[in-house]
Amino acid sequence: MANNRVSFLVVVMMLVLMALSPLVCSATMYSIGDFGEWTLGIDYNDWASSKSSHVGDTIVFRFDHKVDNVVQVSKQDYESCNASSPLNIYITGHDDIILRSAGDSYFLSGFPGECQGGLKVRISVEPSSPTPPTIMTPTPPTTIPGFITSFSLHLQSALLSATNEHPEDTCRLTPVHHLLLQLGLVC
Repeated sequence: MANNRVSFLVVVMMLVLMALSPLVCSATMYSIGDFGEWTLGIDYNDWASSKSSHVGDTIVFRFDHKVDNVVQVSKQDYESCNASSPLNIYITGHDDIILRSAGDSYFLSGFPGECQGGLKVRISVEPSSPTPPTIMTPTPPTTIPGFITSFSLHLQSALLSATNEHPEDTCRLTPVHHLLLQLGLVC
């Protein structure tokens, strides 16, 4: 009896993860520069121009927090390398930044001389697709009780309805989706 209950819970959790995975898969993670660490000597704007970033995508910054940081600034502060009025400051060295709105986002190093040396990047963010994600319902094994299948279909329907009500949120990752992505449990 206990084994059946554990099996039942595992099946329910798998169905929930399968229902959530289409939302997670619709966003992309970009490691800044594709070169490893945020550092001088790399043309990050050239790198950014080759990417197609959308609302909900994540930009990953890795750097030595003892000698660097990442500061999100306005366009004017970006152009003048002014980090004194930041919109956000990222200091951990392992910063994943979710792009939450369309338009340009500006990042630079707040350490003296580094922005002037080229350590800055403009990320152009496109709106998320107005088309909600396609949710494919897997064919459940015949041994799963009907109410579990029904639960999965209701959950998928609710997720699809939520994205139809707010199409601009289609690619946005919730903290749970982001955690599952980080853990490699979903694509």
